[in-house]
Amino acid sequence: MITNVYQRKDGRFEGRITVGRIGGKRQYKAFFGRTPDDVITKMTDYRKRIVETAAVCKTFSEVFDEWFKSISIRAKDSTLANYVLKAEKHILPVFANDDITDIK
Repeated sequence: MITNVYQRKDGRFEGRITVGRIGGKRQYKAFFGRTPDDVITKMTDYRKRIVETAAVCKTFSEVFDEWFKSISIRAKDSTLANYVLKAEKHILPVFANDDITDIK
């Protein structure tokens, strides 16, 4: 995801992408180049490398469990019950044992 490319006062172009969060604050990685196209190329190449090296070997049900634990902190009990009902009835029977990287 290319967030923004702009020209700096020194004439170079800078682009930033979000790479994560620490303590609720977004963390960015900056890319520099002589033209906006140079920056965009560097940013897309970086994203491709990250996706290729971050191969996850988890099933859909494992990812769902992790997501459910993270969301249970801030959601109401009735909302959580609704999520579990829909997941167990409709989603998990179809995708539970599928590798998460194979789902499009």
